[in-house]
Amino acid sequence: MIGIDACRYGWCVVHGTQSDVRIDLIRDLAESKELLGQYAMTLIDIPIGLPDREHTRSVEERARKILSHRSSTIFQTPSRRAVYAGSYEEALAHHRDYTGKGISIQSWHICPKIKEVDIFLKNNVTFVNILKEAHPEFCFHFLQKESIRIPSKKTREGRMVRLKILENWIPNVRETFAKARSNYKKKDVQDDDILDALCLWAVGLLSQQYGLSAVIEDQEDAISIPMNMHFVDPFDRFTPERG
Repeated sequence: MIGIDACRYGWCVVHGTQSDVRIDLIRDLAESKELLGQYAMTLIDIPIGLPDREHTRSVEERARKILSHRSSTIFQTPSRRAVYAGSYEEALAHHRDYTGKGISIQSWHICPKIKEVDIFLKNNVTFVNILKEAHPEFCFHFLQKESIRIPSKKTREGRMVRLKILENWIPNVRETFAKARSNYKKKDVQDDDILDALCLWAVGLLSQQYGLSAVIEDQEDAISIPMNMHFVDPFDRFTPERG
């Protein structure tokens, strides 16, 4: 299993088994195709499957209703034309044409990463069923036995809470995190990038026992890429109708 989160260097990649886990930084996905191909599933914190007029995307809306206390962490996915735009102003125009609304500057800032993943899947269609979208905040929510409000991941308290949640499932996660922190500079990868990638890797491992759930099933974009948000639900709290 692999868990991937975007970082300043490129991507933070957690892979391997619980007894033999590695954390690597890679520049781009295309150059790491061989690594990705070694595993049955990769969970990545980036929108996969881009909307247009005929293919609407409602996964964020449903996820926000469930993650009400942290709903602001789930950005609206720009339309495909907005993702490929050359400027924020152009992206705004394309997205307004699609939805009647603008997109946040945060959404625009992740457009290069969204575009990279979209191009990768266009050029490597065999990975469409291997590379899956997941949102760490959503995953952390369901990994708790009791749904408590988790502080921001940008704070020390928030990072400690997330480590504690992961430790309930992956006993040696603190040592794994500490090793990665000593190996890489913060200018390349932040603490929360490592934690998010670890979370998605843990979700991949746990899916072998609890199964992999999705906010929406069988919703595809114009080029047949699924538009889902994946997670594990060990305590069986998710009910699709709530979305």
